[in-house]
Amino acid sequence: MGRDLLAQARESVFLTREALTFDEEGTALIALRRNKTSTEAVPYQIGPDAAAALMRWLQAAQIGSGSVFVSLTKGGMPSGRLLHVRDVSRVLNGLDQRARLEPAFSAHSLRVGMAQGLTAANVEGAAIMQAAGWTTPRTLARYPSQLSAQRGAIARYYARHP
Repeated sequence: MGRDLLAQARESVFLTREALTFDEEGTALIALRRNKTSTEAVPYQIGPDAAAALMRWLQAAQIGSGSVFVSLTKGGMPSGRLLHVRDVSRVLNGLDQRARLEPAFSAHSLRVGMAQGLTAANVEGAAIMQAAGWTTPRTLARYPSQLSAQRGAIARYYARHP
């Protein structure tokens, strides 16, 4: 879900069940306030895999209203306590270790990864900015910089002249 939303950790931890709408196509709309001064939430769509995982979590944690992401007790039961922003990276690091992934991911990796994926898929910059809630192209330029270098003039030159 965080990846599909290009979400910041704070956007994820403050998500409520009331902000979610699941549809027949298997996707979901999530109303987010992208910045602290927003008065209105804007709907963003997540794909079927993220929507299904989110639905499984809501059912397993028996969340019908209120905060979506709550901490678990040592016994694995939902505690009802809201996750802290730093817990998002901690949870992702735990999953990385279980999957033996290197390097470890952070909450910010979700945002960066989707920005790079959208750039690789040739999605126009304005659409990526809208999806992430960015207001300046300068912000967008930071995220796919490695990918941009791999597709830049020097990379294209050596691809044609090995």
